[in-house]
Amino acid sequence: MSSVLIVGAGSMGLTTGYHLQLAGANVTFLVRPHHTELSRPQLLYLLNDNTVKKYTGYKYITDPAKIADSHYDYVVITLDAANLESETGTKLTKTLGQGVSKDTKIILGTVGLGTRPWFLKTSGLAPDRVTNGALGVLAYSPKEAKLTVHGKVDEEALNNSDQAFVYRSPNSFVVDDIAPQVAKGFSQLYDRNGISKCLVKPAEEYAASYDAFPIVLATLGLLSWPRFEEIDVKSDLWKLTTTALKEATELDIHGESGKELASKITEKSLLEMYLTSQKASLPLDTVDFDRYHHGGKVNKQNRGLLRRIIEEGDREGKDLAAVKKLNLLVNQEK
Repeated sequence: MSSVLIVGAGSMGLTTGYHLQLAGANVTFLVRPHHTELSRPQLLYLLNDNTVKKYTGYKYITDPAKIADSHYDYVVITLDAANLESETGTKLTKTLGQGVSKDTKIILGTVGLGTRPWFLKTSGLAPDRVTNGALGVLAYSPKEAKLTVHGKVDEEALNNSDQAFVYRSPNSFVVDDIAPQVAKGFSQLYDRNGISKCLVKPAEEYAASYDAFPIVLATLGLLSWPRFEEIDVKSDLWKLTTTALKEATELDIHGESGKELASKITEKSLLEMYLTSQKASLPLDTVDFDRYHHGGKVNKQNRGLLRRIIEEGDREGKDLAAVKKLNLLVNQEK
């Protein structure tokens, strides 16, 4: 039986742990000492069918030093970039690097350009042990945010749940293949949950998709998080966004996959992509979710990742004029 340590017990941590436990893994969470709610079963509300999943049987630890006391086949890191690279996160990363077993593999669920190189350097772990990962469902805590859910819902059950989530596709988790054996092993484990799958994407394609996401989110914030149907594809801001997205996607680090993806981006296709995502996320209201999650919870991360795109462009000798202009507008909005 596989043993998995999950760093963090927020939306990504709990939903990932739930699926891994269904897959037969022994799951342990590493959380801060004040995270006492893990001492009781966690209630997960599935918005697709209005059912409550009672999540029990996991373990949790609060002291990073105890990582060395157990063997883990995988460690899944669910912290956002701002928290991972903070002083506390840096210390934790070093402890992980020193404390995990020699055959432990890492799923780095911290998205954004430059995160994996930072993690490798800070942890001292070999590149073939660390692959990137991302949550494929939308999840949030109903106790922290009252988001719009369309259609019928059991309000009492939802409000009493620790997390609510919605499946948007057959894949509830995604990893890249930058560390092929890690990706293959983890996806095979995850797929045993019997409900949803872990998609393995080529590393360049994964990076091109996830590295550039702060660009569109920056624009949505500037527009005060509108419904996608309200966006004018002919507006100067949307044209700027499309150009910026193409610039970021075409960076050399994204290889041919990035160039191919960029060639397909137009003002209309970009909007259609988000309209499709909005529909797939029902009954959860995507606009409400983005406003809460990206406009507040991980806003600091997203602003930092936008600056990293510009820094990478400078390293590659590319101007990225549209990205810089968008970043200037974001900073003026502070």
